[in-house]
Amino acid sequence: MIKIDGLMLDYIIERLKPGELSVIASRPGMGKTTVAANIALRCALHEQITTAFFSLELSKAQLVEKMDCSGEAQIIIDDTPGITVSEIHQQCRELKNCRGLGLVLIDYFQLLIGGGNKTGKTETRKAEVNEMTALLKDMSRDLCIPVIVTSQLSRSCEERPDHRPRISDFGDADVLADAADNVILLYRDDYYHPDSEKAGECELILAKVKQE
Repeated sequence: MIKIDGLMLDYIIERLKPGELSVIASRPGMGKTTVAANIALRCALHEQITTAFFSLELSKAQLVEKMDCSGEAQIIIDDTPGITVSEIHQQCRELKNCRGLGLVLIDYFQLLIGGGNKTGKTETRKAEVNEMTALLKDMSRDLCIPVIVTSQLSRSCEERPDHRPRISDFGDADVLADAADNVILLYRDDYYHPDSEKAGECELILAKVKQE
């Protein structure tokens, strides 16, 4: 069970603005999906915001179990594998028109764009990342709602004595960090130090926050 500071989540939620793109990023196992699910649940239950959650890694049943929700939350979950940003954009436009939509979460970026550079050509991979990032930005502006996407960081942070992530750890997804209005990085001390006094705690690092 991962412990997340509820006050920090509320602080982040308060800063989600229409037309902005936010990124939650970390190395595997830090709790990206859990944090995203908690944001979705808090927005849907406490703020009564209709939320769309596109899960490319977990099934709908797994995500519902992780959210541990009562069924009253206004969360639409789509676990279609291999879905594109354009397909998400179209679905969200229809949702907004027919029942209202206040927040979109996508978990996670690397699976959304195909899971990596299969051709071995850096230029092709870079172009793909650039295109998908631009489409995400366009979607948030067109729908005039906050869009949150989770992303995996490179191994760079594991090679430093202090394993806390930095924006420079985005690797070939650096354009995503550059384009994002807000970047939240996750860190679990017990992942690297089993005897840590912060066992089970997920630290949320506000690496980039858009100034109001």
